[in-house]
Amino acid sequence: MAASEWTELDSLTRTISDLQTHQKAAKSVGSDDVAEKIEQEMVEMEERRNQLLEQLAEDAVNMGEQNENGATDHDVETETQRTEGLGIAWDRLTPADVQRARDEVNLRRTEMLERHAAELNALDADSAEVDSVEQAIATFIRKFGLPSAEIVPLNPERNSRQRTVS
Repeated sequence: MAASEWTELDSLTRTISDLQTHQKAAKSVGSDDVAEKIEQEMVEMEERRNQLLEQLAEDAVNMGEQNENGATDHDVETETQRTEGLGIAWDRLTPADVQRARDEVNLRRTEMLERHAAELNALDADSAEVDSVEQAIATFIRKFGLPSAEIVPLNPERNSRQRTVS
């Protein structure tokens, strides 16, 4: 069993977990199209993960057969040392610790995305108020015919950005 396969499996599992968090956040702010794209990506990654798990299981079975059919003691000892070396870190840090940390990060990410969405909504509302005041001033000037008055946009850069976004 190649270490790269295990590394890829771990990476895929983490990425799928991250995508699930992103999907929840996208749904919470009403971005259904983004949530759907994330869902498609998760399906592809889960398929790859399942293929990898099948390959790892097949390799494990083949390794067991090899040991029964004459693997040397040195081969078994080398594999045992490798797995024991990996186990040392897990004596101090349990998978539950890692999952708890991952859950905490995902929760903080979701909370941050929700705060970000709320701030964007507040800024959009403020922008709409400024635009309505600007329009009211322009209407007032036109209605009461102040020829010497000139409409000066409050922030020309913001107006040009809004026109390009719209």
